[in-house]
Amino acid sequence: MKKHLFFVLFFAGTTLSAQKNFSTGGIIQWNGDTIPGQVDYREWDVSPAKIQFRTSENADTRSFDAQGIAGFFVIAQNEIYRTAEVYLNDEPADARKMPSFPSVREALVGYKPVRHKVFLRVLTAGKLNLFEYTDPNRRHFLVQPAGDTIRELVARKVIVGSAAVPLDAYKNQLRLLTAACPSLGINFDRLLYFEKEMTRVADKFNECTNSTGYVHAKEKTTRSLLVMAGAGMPRGKFSGPFNSDKDVSASGSIAPMIGLGLDFNFSRARGRRGAGVEMYFTKFSIDDTSNDFFGKPIHYYSDLSYLRALVFLRQDVFTGAVQPYLKAGLGAGYYFTSRFKYTKILGGLEPVAFERETKKNDVCFMGGIGVRMRRFMLETRFEWGSNLAEFDASEVIKANLISLVAGYRLNR
Repeated sequence: MKKHLFFVLFFAGTTLSAQKNFSTGGIIQWNGDTIPGQVDYREWDVSPAKIQFRTSENADTRSFDAQGIAGFFVIAQNEIYRTAEVYLNDEPADARKMPSFPSVREALVGYKPVRHKVFLRVLTAGKLNLFEYTDPNRRHFLVQPAGDTIRELVARKVIVGSAAVPLDAYKNQLRLLTAACPSLGINFDRLLYFEKEMTRVADKFNECTNSTGYVHAKEKTTRSLLVMAGAGMPRGKFSGPFNSDKDVSASGSIAPMIGLGLDFNFSRARGRRGAGVEMYFTKFSIDDTSNDFFGKPIHYYSDLSYLRALVFLRQDVFTGAVQPYLKAGLGAGYYFTSRFKYTKILGGLEPVAFERETKKNDVCFMGGIGVRMRRFMLETRFEWGSNLAEFDASEVIKANLISLVAGYRLNR
């Protein structure tokens, strides 16, 4: 089954990632003229190296990179990208690979940015232009004072001796660039290297100088409402005096599931980490016969249908059109029945029916792996339930569940 699930996930991810999402926009030529048309918009978490463009719905699609055009724009998303040749910090952001220096002075002297020709997303324009560029390593913010070149706002972290040391040159850079407006009310020493903070400084400065020419694109929606449906394969575990202390593991009926979820990204994680809550209903029963310690048959039946609330954390493996992710959570379930039934042969030949009362509530641990593709998600998840036995701590009545769940985001 695991092999089949792998192929389902792979096929779905490959198929949906190949779909196009053309949106009204245009490309900007080197002489400043624009060609209207449609841009294949990909909600880029990593800045695009190239784009797909067509002049109309029936026209041929062409590919453009930063060598070929001066920029492009997407109207519905209010996004403008400008081609620029810039020097960027290419030092690894991973703590295990950070550059090491004997002293802070040598770290400053040893800084060597690398020249790139890339598409920069315009965040705000005026007397102080602000841009954003994201590569797989880090997020960069860049500025351009009126009539000057584009330069990166440098935020570095290096190893000096055995300690990680932040070298936040961007704070002094912005302090000097905005010195013409001393009334901005910005505490540069506490300024964080995030889009909201950077745009706040640039917008205030442009307002102060009456030079606002473009308002940056609105932040992408970080919360998504999900509708979910799926099915699972449960497996029950029973042990205790009712079966002479022999552990029994039994399969249950197919468990359909339907529910709602709310998923949101952490604002400081470049979309790679998030959390959420889910509420879903699952219905299944375990109906099985097994032999006890003495070889006598015991028939087990339990209806384990429940309503569950789940809180989870999500870590994306990488961002893009297809986003694989890992998921872990903790849930609480409410069971609609609280009876565990079993039938066994005692002294005579006729089986005798018994019932055990079970708990109405339990907790579960959940782990999952899945992919997100635009509005869709497909996930394999595992739920480990806690003990439902009510009578004695030595008894075990519990069910684990492996499920395949599909979801659709109502907003993004």
